[in-house]
Formats: sequence, structure tokens, C-alpha cells
Amino acid sequence: MENKKPAFNAGIESLLPFSVALGLTSLLVVKSAFTALLFALALAALSRIIADPTRYFSGRSKRFWMMVFSFASPFVCALLAQIGRGSFVASALDGPSRWLLSACVFVYLSRSNNEKLITAIGWGAAGGIVAVTLSISVFPDYYWGHRAATYFVDPITLPCYVVALLGLALFIGLPGLSIRLNNLCKFVLYLMTLYVALESYSRSSWAALVALSLAYSFFYYRGSLKKQLMTGLSLCCFFVLIYFCSDVVSSRIDLAVSGATEFVTAQAGQDTSTGHRLIMLILDYELLISNPWFGVQDGLMPPFSELLAKYPFLTYQIYEIKQLAGSHSELTGQMVRHGVLLGFICLWALYFYPYFICFHKSEWLKVNFSVSGPELFVGFLVVIFTSSLTIQVFNLKMTASFYSFCVAVCFACNCFMTESRKVRDVTEDVAH
Repeated sequence: MENKKPAFNAGIESLLPFSVALGLTSLLVVKSAFTALLFALALAALSRIIADPTRYFSGRSKRFWMMVFSFASPFVCALLAQIGRGSFVASALDGPSRWLLSACVFVYLSRSNNEKLITAIGWGAAGGIVAVTLSISVFPDYYWGHRAATYFVDPITLPCYVVALLGLALFIGLPGLSIRLNNLCKFVLYLMTLYVALESYSRSSWAALVALSLAYSFFYYRGSLKKQLMTGLSLCCFFVLIYFCSDVVSSRIDLAVSGATEFVTAQAGQDTSTGHRLIMLILDYELLISNPWFGVQDGLMPPFSELLAKYPFLTYQIYEIKQLAGSHSELTGQMVRHGVLLGFICLWALYFYPYFICFHKSEWLKVNFSVSGPELFVGFLVVIFTSSLTIQVFNLKMTASFYSFCVAVCFACNCFMTESRKVRDVTEDVAH
């Protein structure tokens, strides 16, 4: 029996990269596939942790415990907000609970060299982009009118997460291929992502793609400031060219600009999506100042007449959209649902702390760095944060599972590298 246990553990570890690659490939084309994968990984990780808690919790660094706290924060904040409001809605805890599952995965992976897993994520992200491109080409019946979608992902969420997959594929690459073939594959994946983004008519995904393109060019030419500037300028010219050559892009951007201009200058533009977003941003502010301590539950709004008296530019259509769909920004949505303090803690856990881990004492600006470092998730984080400014990026449970899992791997890489380096330094000091 003693010989079978290590073999069993080795079997799980050998299946982990394959299962993650398959999960990412099916992320946006097979409903609940990635959520099921996260549950399975969390249960497997939890069983290993319970079997040997000393290995996973003894002698851990302060950063490890801070990471554990960050994973617990979304669920704890959501629970405290409900307790503070005196109402309990179990479904509102479903999304934040994904962070608890990913916490188990993080603790397990933090004691492992995750180079093979990182490789699987790169290939899985590439497979996910190809799968979505084929899906919207083969199954146009799933379109929302003229906007690309899959049978369970809407045309706003879909392209933003395809761009997020591209962020993983670009920064991680496709390990095992030559540099030339790697770059060729990245270029093809970029074109596929651009196609999905254009077919979806989603301006949020366009903004995310621009941010990712600039971040990657800065990363790719990190050894030369001159090349960074030249590439950045070239990208700007490329996007301007798309604007003038694509009627879809030009009309959508012009509509956004005119809607914003009308609202700012004359408090008009209520019939545009930009006007909707600006007015709902004001409503988020109103809800937050009215409920600063514990926020307000999704769907609960003051009477329309009361809000109309304060904001004459409000229409009943926008009021209904706000009531049914909630905030049109993940950042303000978190604040409204949790209140000022708890909302800030959620934003810290979801965005600010992962960025800190990626950039603090980061090696990503060096020409050579570890192939399993947390810096490889920079592109992914840039995309999700940019998208969060104008849409809710965790509106599907699958998206919360995907994001929290990627953060878990990012944190595990940082934790393993940091603690291994400390052990190595102590060993060298003792040897000397």
C-alpha cells in the first residue's frame, strides 16, 4: 500500500496539465466544463492537503498567508455584506465561492514546480481561441442578431474572454515549438481573436485588445526602448487603419463618442449604449452613497419616481436595464454590492494584489526570466481589468472560475519561486 500512494499521486499530477489544457480549450464552447474542472481540481487538492497538512502549511512565508487571505476575501466580504443588510441570498455567494475552490488549488500548487502546468495553459489558451473561432463560423445560429456568440456566452463576455485567452497565449507562448513557429502561431491567434472581437461588435473587447497589444509589445521588446516606441507607434497606426477601413469599428466608435458628448454637454444621448453606461454609473454612485456600509443587493432599486426627481435625464428603460442587469462595470458593481470598505477589499483581492504579485520585484522586464514565473499572467490581468471598466466580467460562474484559477496558478508560481529561493539562500549560507 505504501508504494501505491506515491504512484497514485504521480498519476494525478500527470493528468493535471492535460485536464487544464482541455478545460481551457472548452472554456467558451462547452457549458460548465471549466467549472466542473475547478471543482474536481479543488477536491483533489483538498484531499492531498488534508492527507499532509504539515507539508502545505508549515514554515510558510507571510506572502503565502496574505495570498490565502486574498482568496478568502471575495466570499467573506459577500457574506458579511449580506449579514450587515440582514438578508441572505445563497445565489449571491455562488460566484465568490469559486475563490475558495481556487484557494485549495493554490495551496496545493504552491509546493510544486508548475512549469508543465504553465505549458498546458499556453496550449489550452491557444486551443480555446481556435475553438471559439470555429464555433462562431460553424454555428452562426447562436449569434445574437448580427453579433457573434456561443450557445451560452453572450457577445459582450465572449470576445473579452477570447482576448484574455490571447493574453495567456502571447505571454506564455506554445512551449516546444521553435521561436519562428511560435511567433507565427501567435500571429494567427491574434488574427483569430481580432476576427472574434470584430464579429461580436464589442467595444470593450476592442479596448482590451488594444491594451493587450501595447502590453505585449512592451514585453516582447523589453530589451530595447527604441523598439518599444516604434512598435507602439506602429500598433497605433494599425488600429487607426482598422478604424478607417472597417465600417463596423468606425460606426461603433463614433456612436460611443457622440453618446458621451451628448450626455456631457446636454445630458442627452439616453438612446445610446454609452449614455446608458454613464447614467448607470451615476446610479451606482447614488446607490453607494445611500448604502455605504454594506451595499445593496442586486436588483434592489429606489422607486423610479424618486430617482427621476434627482436625475431628470433618467429614463424608465435605463432604470429597468439597471434593475435587471445590474452595474455595467465590475469595479463599481463590487462597491455597490458590498459597500465602501468591503467593496475596496474585494477590488484589492480581485485586481490590485494580483498586479502587485506580478510586478513587485518582477523579472518581466529582463531579457531572460523563468518560464514559470507569475509575470506570464500580466497580459491576462491587463485584459480582465480593462474589460472590467465597462462590463461585468464575472457575470457568469464560469468566468469567476476561470479568473480565480489563473490567479491561483500565478500566485503559486510566485510563492514556489520565492520560498525556494529563500531555502536555497539559507542552504548556501550554512554551507559557507
